Amino acid sequence: MRGIFMVAGFFALFASCGFSPKPKDGLLPCNEGCPGGYVCRTDNRCWLASTPIAKGGIDAAAVAKDGATLDVGFDAGAGLTAEAGSEVAGDGTSFTEVASKTGDGIVDSGGSIDTSDASVDVPVGTGGAGGISDVGGIDSRSIDGAGGGVVTAGGAGGSGGGTGGGSGGAGSGGVSIGTGGIGVAGSVGSGGVVVGTGGTSVGGSVGTGGVVGTGGIVGTGGIVGTGGASVCIPTTDKQCADSTHLKTCGSDGQWPSTGALCPFICIDNAGNTDTCGGVCVPTTDKQCADSTHLKTCGTDGQWPVAGELCPFACLDNLGNTDACGGSCIPGSHQCTGNVLQVCSAAGGWTTETTCVSGTPLCRNNQCVASTPYHVGNDAPLPTPGNPVAYTAPASVLYAVPITVQYQTQVTNFGMVGRSAGNNVVMALYADATPASATPTSPAGRLVSSLATAVTAGSFLVPVTGVIMIQPGNYWLAALHDVAVATYYDNAASSSSRAAYAILGPPNPYPAIPTAFPTSTPVTGYKYDLYVVLQDY
Repeated sequence: MRGIFMVAGFFALFASCGFSPKPKDGLLPCNEGCPGGYVCRTDNRCWLASTPIAKGGIDAAAVAKDGATLDVGFDAGAGLTAEAGSEVAGDGTSFTEVASKTGDGIVDSGGSIDTSDASVDVPVGTGGAGGISDVGGIDSRSIDGAGGGVVTAGGAGGSGGGTGGGSGGAGSGGVSIGTGGIGVAGSVGSGGVVVGTGGTSVGGSVGTGGVVGTGGIVGTGGIVGTGGASVCIPTTDKQCADSTHLKTCGSDGQWPSTGALCPFICIDNAGNTDTCGGVCVPTTDKQCADSTHLKTCGTDGQWPVAGELCPFACLDNLGNTDACGGSCIPGSHQCTGNVLQVCSAAGGWTTETTCVSGTPLCRNNQCVASTPYHVGNDAPLPTPGNPVAYTAPASVLYAVPITVQYQTQVTNFGMVGRSAGNNVVMALYADATPASATPTSPAGRLVSSLATAVTAGSFLVPVTGVIMIQPGNYWLAALHDVAVATYYDNAASSSSRAAYAILGPPNPYPAIPTAFPTSTPVTGYKYDLYVVLQDY
């Protein structure tokens, strides 16, 4: 601190007195520039341009003494001792200054500047060449390294320093910092005050390059250690990179940029304890729960308890690639002709049995016996107990449509009489448009009946022969010799259809036309006519 005050007094002296336009060669600092004929050299002093560089660049060793204070100094050249001497203050206090350096030896060409019995000397640093004062002033081989110390050769600020900038401040290049600022590419220069390259540890709290390294505030390439501070525990900490990749902390304490693929899913646990888990690949893997339900792997890598119902079957493929498919529900049945089929586990129809012997027919998904059955209206219309009186006229051929589902034969016709009396003849006509899904109009006659007397209630009308017919639409017709009391429904839905044609006079009964005459269609009517069929 005493030395710092002395430096301040030194500059105050120059400021108050000014400087001679022809100062002593090598005495005047370059801080305020040099007079004409002088040049500023690397020691931050003004030298006559004619002065040899050897004289102006190298200081000779000096020992100075003034008053009660004794300064002793010496240069060790390229050795490690910059200054070794003792100082005895006027107040009787004494202390010793010892410092090491890494550059050239300390040379005082003009001795120490002492004012009012106070020495200008300051503590000696640990750096190399370049320091506090130089010719007749502050040591030039003191505190810090070349161009990196607190003060470099030639004054309070080193050449190329920090605060003052080039050619400004107290010394050439700044007030406080040497070449390259605080340090060469770092807070403190190569071989700086604290620790240089090869510091405390490698890869630990202090990286290669020590507390203050060559290339950064701490350590080469990072705040702590090569590659930066440790952010995770090597090989122990684990973290999901995404839903299917797991990262493991590297040996350098850093997370890798990518992770390893999990077999199924990466589970995000608390802290850095993530892990691969699950039993299936989310949304991708599919598995049949049973023959008709398909399960899809959930986002948690687990199978759901139940699956979604397939339209038909769940197909059990290799691996977790099951899928809905097929054309029927496994285990269901259908009749194809008189063959009973069953749906397989793969959703396809296969033959279960062919219906024969006493149950030759396949009906309603089972083999059954062949028995006659009625198609049409075989009960009084519109409902039993509340009949509507109707008298069918003579000489009018009227018909209603029927639909046959199986290959069959016509065994009888039938009708329901309201009272006995008079006669009827019946016939079966084909539809004019066989390919139509619904009946259109009656066409050619297929089979007729014998003339039969009408009785009260339902009665059969025998056919004149045996006829086999295929599934499709047909028309059932009747013709009376005179008016016949029967039933009908004249308030049926519009889907109930009928057709009629007037034949007389003269009345052709019992002859019935082979082709149905031009007819008049009607809707909303039902008549008590039916046919007896037996499938084969």
